[in-house]
Amino acid sequence: MVSPNVPVCQALMDKIKLVIERSSRRVAERFHDVVLDHQKLQNLKMRKNKAERILIQSLRRARSARQSDSVTRPPDRRVYMAPRTSTFAQPTRITQAMLLKMGHLAHSTDVRVTWLERSVPSMIEDAILAALTPPLQISIDTLTMRVQAFENDMVVPETSEIPPATTRDVHREDTTVDALEVETDKELIEIKEESIYGDLSDLEKTIVQSVIHKSLIETSMGGSSRSGPFEETSGTDAKVSSTTPGTDA
Repeated sequence: MVSPNVPVCQALMDKIKLVIERSSRRVAERFHDVVLDHQKLQNLKMRKNKAERILIQSLRRARSARQSDSVTRPPDRRVYMAPRTSTFAQPTRITQAMLLKMGHLAHSTDVRVTWLERSVPSMIEDAILAALTPPLQISIDTLTMRVQAFENDMVVPETSEIPPATTRDVHREDTTVDALEVETDKELIEIKEESIYGDLSDLEKTIVQSVIHKSLIETSMGGSSRSGPFEETSGTDAKVSSTTPGTDA
């Protein structure tokens, strides 16, 4: 009764060996670039090696049992005769138990491989997020502070009650003094100063032209008898034009 079971055991062991090799190939293909020093992967490797050793031992025992049975059996005996007591019946039951154990090991190996396939991408993503989150948070906080400072500087001209037409230079100087305390707004301050000085130069030219035009009108209307007031007006206009650059300074 031993020899008919040997081909069945051999086919089952070949199938289990094929499953183990397939699982090993999948692990090698998907994780060939990962360093296999993780404790779980080492345990899987140890179980695989143990299953292979058990399979080899069972094959050797089955082969030796088959050879011993063929040598000790008389040539005229049939396979269907009554079972007899022999010393090689015990390895057959041990081989079946081993096959069941190897089947469980192969199944657990497939489960572990599937778990690794699902968990390794999330582990890599968590490591990348942990490495990149602090610098990004610092950059976001810095940009937020700069935006708030810029908004505060832009709100000052809108809430001011001083008329911008008469006290533009005073208002701009106060804004410049306040903005100098913020290091991140240096470029904005330079742009504001350039626009202020450009407006003051245009205002100075407009005042001088209006004074000259007014003096010419008064001279044409008053004639030569009113030359004194004209000179006084011209002196006053010259004084105004001379004091205007001082204000600009």
